[in-house]
Order: sequence, then structure tokens, then C-alpha cells
Amino acid sequence: MNDRTAEKEREIQKEQKPSFHHLLRLFLYVFRATKGISCIYLGLFVLLSFLRPLIAEIWGRYISVVENAGNRVTEAALMLVLYWGISFAADLLESYLAPEGGGDFEQLDMIQANRQQELFKVHLLKKVNSVSPEYLEAPVMKDRMRQVFDFAGDSWNGINRKVMISGYVVVAKVISVLTIAAALYLYHPLLSILVLLAPLPTLYSVSLGEKLQFRFVKESTELQRETEYFEELLLSPAEKEIKTLGLHDFFYGKWKERADAYVIRQKKLIRNRALLQIVNSLFYNLAHVGGMVLAILLLAQGKLSLGAMSAVFAMTGTLITDSAQLIRAFGSFQAQKNRAAQFFDLMDLKEDASREPEKVLLHRAEAKGVKYRYPLTGRYTLKGVDFTLHPGEKVAFVGENGAGKSTFVKLLTGMLSPSEGRLLLNGKRMEDLHPESHFDAQSVVVQDPTHYETFTLYENVFLGETHRPYEEKTVQKALAFSGLASLENRLLGKYVGGTDLSGGQWQKLAIARAAYRNRDLIVLDEPTSNLDPLAETEIFKKYNSLAKDKTVIYVTHRISVAKLADRIIVFKNGKIEEDGTFDELMKLKGEFARLYEVQSQWYDR
Repeated sequence: MNDRTAEKEREIQKEQKPSFHHLLRLFLYVFRATKGISCIYLGLFVLLSFLRPLIAEIWGRYISVVENAGNRVTEAALMLVLYWGISFAADLLESYLAPEGGGDFEQLDMIQANRQQELFKVHLLKKVNSVSPEYLEAPVMKDRMRQVFDFAGDSWNGINRKVMISGYVVVAKVISVLTIAAALYLYHPLLSILVLLAPLPTLYSVSLGEKLQFRFVKESTELQRETEYFEELLLSPAEKEIKTLGLHDFFYGKWKERADAYVIRQKKLIRNRALLQIVNSLFYNLAHVGGMVLAILLLAQGKLSLGAMSAVFAMTGTLITDSAQLIRAFGSFQAQKNRAAQFFDLMDLKEDASREPEKVLLHRAEAKGVKYRYPLTGRYTLKGVDFTLHPGEKVAFVGENGAGKSTFVKLLTGMLSPSEGRLLLNGKRMEDLHPESHFDAQSVVVQDPTHYETFTLYENVFLGETHRPYEEKTVQKALAFSGLASLENRLLGKYVGGTDLSGGQWQKLAIARAAYRNRDLIVLDEPTSNLDPLAETEIFKKYNSLAKDKTVIYVTHRISVAKLADRIIVFKNGKIEEDGTFDELMKLKGEFARLYEVQSQWYDR
């Protein structure tokens, strides 16, 4: 049978070969999305590219006028004023457009960068929401997403400076270089040829430097992620447990080992790029000096006037500078094709079918020969599960760790798709249903619920169903149901000045959220692991009474709680080992009876 997980693996592992096409596609993608501010920025760069050769030409003519002054003093004065006026405007514009510039245009840079970050994150978050959650099970996909998000948000080495501004510079400097080269050609062909050819070797070194930067980012992402994890661990509430166990030095050593390895790689990158920069400067200076020497020789041969030589000097300097900036910008721009391809690797992932959501009522759920393995792993977690769930049933899934209970629940709730076999809801394949339709039909409480901080207690409950108007009385009923009626409605989260809850209280809050959501299918995936057995039993009894006409799936390690279910499913080694009522399974004296005996101390109460 066809392994459908293999299709997702191919999508995850697929990396488009970086090309200039990806880069142009990315540039136009961002340009169209930020058209207004992008046009302003590009226009300013192009304006500057025309001002520099104009200044050089005015200076040359000024020298010619001064050389043959006579009665042309007024003309010389006007040309000098014009020269300094345009020079001042060009210097001011250049200082604002430079990355280290200050003033209104730098603010424009930040506005553009912020707009692009917002654009990217909106598109990326929408993309993440539109693809199968299964992709996120693969660490390589998480790394790829982290790299793309970092690229979008990096103010210095991100998309704003490395793609957009570099692209503007390339367009502007091409105009400038061609204009000046044409002017120099009119003075003497060798002048334009010399200054155009000399900086070309730097194109390779700039491109190489950017490739080194990309390789460093790609190879260091996992190392950086581990460093951040250990850093957060040492600064989080877990530090209390770490201190009591005497693990601070152990985790500090883990953090330092990875931080040092990251710094060593970073130092190597900086050293190599510094050497490349020295080579670049050498070529620039040689070309500049060569142009000046050639101009002096032409003056000595009478082929250039003093004014023309002055213009040539100015144009040569501008051309060398602009050629260098063009090559640097193009090298930087061109080197981002790797990241552009990486961005489209993510954006081109297959999305869940774009069907319209529909109201789904659970009548019957069936698993037929379901097998499942997580992407990029060879071992099957589920090895052929056959199961039928009828509406109104209260079913408990039990089994040891790794038996496949939670994985099967993820399949039933639509978070994963079978590698082999079929999952049917009301006779339809779950893959053929819109994901939102499936998610909307269920209330799910997981073992480690998310702590929605920066929201109040009541708002946390309201997050269970934000598509209907807020109902405070219903929120209070849900809190009472979960045992949190005595808590005040305060802001949650210490770092925002609110209060914190215990682990058990956070779990009860998640249960309140599910009660407020009030769906036909209720899935409780070990939601009470931080509660004592009595509290867990009480919660399950409440759900049974609350959900008389609803379907409830309860995943638990505590066999005593399974007594309260209409039906018990025992998982073992990725298969359903036993299926029946409590009394039926105890009479079998099989796996369930063994687990019951092992855990008997829990229910002698």
C-alpha cells in the first residue's frame, strides 16, 4: 500500500535549486506588496545616481571657465554656486540613504523594514495555518521556518537591506555607471574600459562572502536553537527545580559548550569576510589610481584640457566608487538567492485543499487498517488499527507510554493523516473534509496546555470559542465546572504584571476552555496529569454528566478512571490489544487486567 507519509517527506526534503529567478521573484513579491514606499526609495537612489556625474561635469566646466576667465567671472561664480548647491544636496541625500545615516530617510528605511516584516510574517503565519500540522513534526521544517522568520526580521542582514535596498542600489548604480562610462568614453575610450574592468574581480569575492554568511546561518541554526533553549531553561521557573537537583552547573556547561561553538564559527566567518574586504579595497584603489595616471598622460599629450582632466578625475572617482557599490550590492543581492529559494520552499508547500468549511456532526468515526509513522522516521507508531466510534460513546484509551494512544488521538482530531489505511468520518475520508470543519466539531484538552498569558482569567476561557459573542455567565459556569470558580478575574502572566497559576490550575483552565467551547466530540488527552487521582476522577465524572449526549474520548494512564467509561480501548505496541467494558476486560485477564493490578494502589480509596 502507498505510504502517504512518504509524500509529505518528499515535500519536507524538497529544496529548490537556488537561482536568480527566485531572487527576482522575491524582490517583485515584496516590491508589489510595499509599492508606495518602495517607489519612493528607488526614486531617491536613482536621483542620486544622476547627481554625481552631473556634479563632475559642472566641476570640469567650472575649471575650463576659470582657466579662460576673461569677462566670464559672473559665469564662473554661478557655476561654483551651482556646483556647491548640487553637491550639498547629493551629500545630504547620500547620508540619509546610507545604512548608517540619520534623519528622516533612515526613519523611512525603518518604516519600509517594519512593513516588510509585517508582510512576511502575515504571509508566513497564514501559510503555516494552511498546511498540514504534520509538517511541523519535522525538526528540519521548524529550522527552515526559523531561518525564514529571522531573515525577515533581521534589520541588518535581512530582506530589507540585503534584497530590497541592495536591489535599489543595483538599479541606481547601473544607471550611474553607464552614464559616467559613456561620458568618459567621449573623452577617451581607455578611461571607461579601465575603470569598468578593474573592479570585476571583486564580484566573485563579494558573492563568496555572502555564500559564507548563508552557510553559517544554515549550519548554525540548530546550534543557536539549542543555545537559546538552555539559556531559557536557566532563566525560566524551571531554575528552581534545577537548583534543588544541583543541575545548574550541568546545564550551564551545556549552554557554554554550544555558545562557544557558535562564537567560534562566527569568528571564522568574520575573519574570512574581513580578508575578502581587504582584497576588494586593493582592486578599487588600483583602478582609481590607474584612471588618474591615464588622465594625466592624456593631459601631457594635449589630448585633454585642464577642465576636462578635472572632470575626468571627478568622474573616475565617482565611477570607481559607484562600480564598487554596484558590484558589492549585486554580489549581496545575488547571494540572497539561497534565502529566496528557502522562502519559496516554504511558501510552495502543498496546502490543505481549499474547500469551503461545512458544519460537521459526528455520527460515526472509523479507522480501517490505520498505520502511521512520523515524517523522516522509519518506525511505525501505529501498526494497523481498526476502530469504530459511535456518537454518544464515552471511550477511554489506556496503555503504557509509547503504545500509540496520543498518536491515534492526533489522527482522530485531524492533526495527522494516516500513512496507510483509512480514517472515515460519517463515511467520508477525513482528508476530504476541510480541516476547519473537523477542528470546529471538537473540543480538545491536551496534557500540556498552552499558557495564554497577557489575557485575563475570563478571556482565557473565552478563547475556547471566539466566534460567538462573549458570555460572562457561561464563562463562570465553565470555571465552576473545572473547579476554578474561586479565582479572581485577573490578568495572567508574571512578566506582564499579572498573576501566575500552578500547573494544575493551568490544566483546569484548559478544561474550562473546552467546557465553554461545548462541542459534540470532546477529547481529553491526559488533561489531568498535574491533578491528583481524586480530582481527575471528579473531572471525568463531571464530563460524563455534562456530556450525556456527546462523544467523549479520554486518554489516561490511570486505569481506575477508565472504569467510568462505557468502553475501554487498550493500546499496546501500536495496535489495539483489547476492546470492551471494564468488567469484560477484567474477565479476559489480559493486558488491561495486568495494568489494573500494577496500578491497584491508585484505586484503593
